[in-house]
Amino acid sequence: MKHHLFVWGTNPQPFRSKADSSIVLPISVEEMARIGIPASKIPRVREELQRLIAADPALRDRKMVLQLARQIAAEIL
Repeated sequence: MKHHLFVWGTNPQPFRSKADSSIVLPISVEEMARIGIPASKIPRVREELQRLIAADPALRDRKMVLQLARQIAAEIL
């Protein structure tokens, strides 16, 4: 008997850990828009940045957060 795992078409978002909204980012929404991140992507970019900073507090450096925000925005749809 063959067993197949059907994962095509599932949304991976529910499997991710929830972002800690209490973490304050060193950049604002306006700054994200200023560096070219579309308004539709900003909430998701903020969630990803909060997850990263929660995992590694050394990433709180403003320059690093700006670079990460650009990279994350380029990767998400």
